[in-house]
Amino acid sequence: KFKADWDALVAAAKKEGKVNVFFSGAGPGFTKIGLDFEAAYPGIKAEITAISTASLFLPKIAQEREAGLYNWDVVQVQAPFALTKGTLRELGTLEPLRPLLIHPEVLNDKAWPGGFEKSWVDTDKKWAFAFSWQLIGLLWINTDMVKEGEIKTIKDLADPKWKGKITSADPRNHGQGFIPATIIAGRYGNDLLNKIWVDQEAVLSRDTRQITESLVRGKYAAAFGVTPADLQPFLDQGLGKNVKGLAIDSAAPLVRGIEYASKAPNPNAAKLFLNWFLSKDGATSWANNTLLNSRRIDAPVVDKLTWVDPNLNHPLVMDTEELMNKPLETAEYFKKIIP
Repeated sequence: KFKADWDALVAAAKKEGKVNVFFSGAGPGFTKIGLDFEAAYPGIKAEITAISTASLFLPKIAQEREAGLYNWDVVQVQAPFALTKGTLRELGTLEPLRPLLIHPEVLNDKAWPGGFEKSWVDTDKKWAFAFSWQLIGLLWINTDMVKEGEIKTIKDLADPKWKGKITSADPRNHGQGFIPATIIAGRYGNDLLNKIWVDQEAVLSRDTRQITESLVRGKYAAAFGVTPADLQPFLDQGLGKNVKGLAIDSAAPLVRGIEYASKAPNPNAAKLFLNWFLSKDGATSWANNTLLNSRRIDAPVVDKLTWVDPNLNHPLVMDTEELMNKPLETAEYFKKIIP
C-alpha cells in the first residue's frame, strides 16, 4: 500500500515539476540540497532561496500574501519567526505539517532522539518538525590563560581570579550573549548571572569579531560570543590556536524546525520534498552541505564541537515553542541589573 501511494505521489509531484523552498541561512550549501533532491527525483526542479535571517523573510512573504501571491511550498524558519504572535502561524501562512509526513524512515522512532513525537518544535506537535540541532552557548577560553580542567562547570567562572578577565556579547540584546545566559539561568537561577556578569565585571560588546580577537590576543581569558566564522580568519593567519570552545553546562541544544506553507502552489512536490528531506538521504544532504548536524541519529556528524549526544536527556532545548520566550525574559533581566 505504501509503495503504491508513494509512486502516485512521485508521479503527481513530477506533473507539478518544481518545489519552492525557503531556508533560513546563508551559503551555497542550501542550493546543493536542492541539487541532491533533483538527483533523487529527476524532473522536479527545487527552487531554493536562502536568506541569512528569517526576519528578512517575514515582511517579504507578508507583502506577497497581501498581493494574493502564494510563492512558497516549504519554509524553514526558527520558532520565534514561525510560532510567536504576529508571525507565520498566526498570519495563516502555515498549514499543519504532520499529515504530510508518511515515509516510514521519517516516522521511525529510532531515527530521532526521544522518538518521532518528541521531535516537534511546537506544543501542538503538528506545525514545525525539529530536523537539526546544535549545542549553543559554549564558553570559549584562551588556553594560554586557562589551564586544562580549570573550568569544568560554568560555576567555576564565578571564582574571583577571573574578575575582569571575562568578555561577553551583550546579553541585553538578541544574539550570542543572552542565549548562554538563558541556559545558565534555567539551570542555576539568576544569582549566577549576577556573579558572572556583574560581580566579575564582564566586559560587554555587540561585535562578535571584536570579542573573538580580544580572546585570541589574550586580553581576556574567557568569552561568550565567539563564533567559528569570526575565529576562522585568525586560524588562517596561524593565530587563534589558543582558543577553545567548552561544551559545558552553559550550553544546550538549539533546534531548527521545518514548516509547510499554506496554499502551497506545488503541494505534491512539497510533500515529496519534506519526506525526502527528513529521511536519511535528506538529513545526510543537509549535514554535508551546510556543515550543521542533523537530528537524525543515522545522519553523519559534521561538527563535533556542537554535536548533541542523543543519549542524554536534555531538559533545556532552545527555540522550542515552550522555551522560545525565555531569552527575551533574560534580556529584560539584564537590562535591570546592567544599566
